[in-house]
Amino acid sequence: MMSNYWYCYALIIIVFMVIILYGVMVATSVTQEKSNRTIELLVTSADTNSLFFGKVLAGTSAALLQVGIIFAVILGSYKINRDSWGGLFDKIFNIPSDVLITFAFFGLGGLLFYVFIYGAMGALVSKTEDINKSAGSVQFVIMIVYFIGLSQLNNVDGILMKVLSFLPISSYSAMFARVALGNVSFAEIAVSFVILIVSTIAVGILGSKIYRMGMLRYGNPITLRNAFKNLKHE
Repeated sequence: MMSNYWYCYALIIIVFMVIILYGVMVATSVTQEKSNRTIELLVTSADTNSLFFGKVLAGTSAALLQVGIIFAVILGSYKINRDSWGGLFDKIFNIPSDVLITFAFFGLGGLLFYVFIYGAMGALVSKTEDINKSAGSVQFVIMIVYFIGLSQLNNVDGILMKVLSFLPISSYSAMFARVALGNVSFAEIAVSFVILIVSTIAVGILGSKIYRMGMLRYGNPITLRNAFKNLKHE
């Protein structure tokens, strides 16, 4: 368990940083299109759903490509210079295949889940400086999940981590931590992943509706509560 602790710790930090970085990037891109009125030209030639999903998938693909290149460079450099390091980081880079697979699937699902949310939040404001007002609550949830996940790595078989591993807001890190450091059945992993995928699809559909509703509304930021009220009247 202790040999797995450090790479699990590192992977949680990595997926947290990727979600924040690329989520904000997508939200900023959406807001900039509203701010400079580019969206008014785009909606005349493309469906709003295509614009929203295309933007989210493009941001996610960029994240996977760039992080993948960084990982490959780091791992390749270490393999080449392993003897010079005396195998110092062997335990960190020697990650079991089941943990890597779990991290890949759940990390991708969690990234898509939050990037969809960030994209929708970006459509609720007209200025890039207002993004924090719109997405602040989302970032707060991510931060809470992040700190709880790190604090519970020594107790991954506890009730709290078991609950977090089934919630879509936290399963992207909690489940692979349980796989790496605890005892979890394949059935639990499958159920958690299905919940994450269904939730991601639902958030994507809801996000596209918020995007369509808010993309041509300028002025003061639209609160999430008002956004939901407006959707009910559509």
